[in-house]
Amino acid sequence: MENAVTESNKANNLLTRESKIITGIFFTVLTVSVYYWLVAVAYGSPASRFGALVNAALFAVLGIRFIPLWTESWNIAGRMENRRAEQSIDVTPSNETVINKITLLKIFLAFLVFDFCIILLIYILQVMSDNAAPFRESLEIWESIDSRHYLDIAKDWYFRAGDWNRLVQLVFLPGYPLMTRIVNILVGNVLYSGMIVSGLCFAGAGTIAYLLVRL
Repeated sequence: MENAVTESNKANNLLTRESKIITGIFFTVLTVSVYYWLVAVAYGSPASRFGALVNAALFAVLGIRFIPLWTESWNIAGRMENRRAEQSIDVTPSNETVINKITLLKIFLAFLVFDFCIILLIYILQVMSDNAAPFRESLEIWESIDSRHYLDIAKDWYFRAGDWNRLVQLVFLPGYPLMTRIVNILVGNVLYSGMIVSGLCFAGAGTIAYLLVRL
């Protein structure tokens, strides 16, 4: 048990060091980004620049609070083992608490199949409403509303000047377009790439929801 406590303490110290490193990287990127926007790019009204500084400050405060908790969550098993060792409780996990990786894989694949069924159902509804088109062309219906903006960003990234419909895309976060852009290197079609990323994220979120229910 003493060995378990020692190992857990080592893990906690390592995570603390990792937390400091990640926090340093976070503030470096944030500082460089703010400097680039305020000095190198130098556009926007004084009010908008002040608002941007306030947002950056709030983001920094959030990072200070979030990163240590995030890195600490990596060692939940170690902290539980440490607590059990201190209380002289058997640390051997029961069969009920061990989540089978095969089960998680099945859940992930089930959500992927469900996602494809949704796409297929929409196509069937198009056929029933006499709006049928070849299956590939029918997928263009998924380019409507906000998805169109995300796909535009994935193709051309953000615009600083030009058409207003493209400028308003600055409010859309870059994570999904960036992943779509990376997948599109292999796929070669931004719509298909976006649907692949969406399907994988949907399946991943469903699997995490299962884990949360288990808790």
